[in-house]
Amino acid sequence: MKLVTYLKNDHEQLALLVNGNLYDTDSLHSDLPMSMSMFLNYWDDVMPLALSAEQRIKEGMVRSSMAFP
Repeated sequence: MKLVTYLKNDHEQLALLVNGNLYDTDSLHSDLPMSMSMFLNYWDDVMPLALSAEQRIKEGMVRSSMAFP
């Protein structure tokens, strides 16, 4: 899994990079943080959620409309 930070509406946004597409973390699960710093602070709590979200993406269970290149 790759984590990416980018600017969205002039604010830091954390996303998962899967198969060349970005998926905003907060749109994948309400408990996933929007920033890398929050993700790192709550690593033990959020890493399983992020891994589960990545798996759902790879299995095609996440709408492609949530992704962008």
